[in-house]
Amino acid sequence: LWVKFHLRRATRGGFGYRRKVYNYKDDLRDGVSYGVLMKRVGAHVITEADGNMDEEIDPQVRIDTMMDQSHRLEPPATAFNTRGHILGMDGMLNAAFLSRLMITHSGCKLEQSEDSEIHALKARYAQIKNDWDNARSFISKFSVWDSWVQLRESNTDE
Repeated sequence: LWVKFHLRRATRGGFGYRRKVYNYKDDLRDGVSYGVLMKRVGAHVITEADGNMDEEIDPQVRIDTMMDQSHRLEPPATAFNTRGHILGMDGMLNAAFLSRLMITHSGCKLEQSEDSEIHALKARYAQIKNDWDNARSFISKFSVWDSWVQLRESNTDE
């Protein structure tokens, strides 16, 4: 799903990228999808020296360039995968490479603005937690906490 998420939001040649990835063997073999994925996830390591991979027709060159780019990531994502594994359609190693890339460089960013929904939810959670702690301390003044827990356990909603 992570690969599909990034590929559906990517562009290639100015148009939306619509090639489907159903498996980690045949669909990634030519390196086009890997190149598009690297543009999304590792855009900060792509240099002018890498050239324009959209126009490259040789899959070995595309895969070598993508492997160089993934090696420049920090931490590098190419510890165990080679061009031969991708061209040889080794699905398990392709899945392992993509898993490592997803874990180390997910490319998913949380919204950082103060008015975003995530900040509002965090503030609401903090308020509810504070209210709960205040109520708990208020109740503990009038009763022993252990007897309150026993009362709750004996009168469950189930």
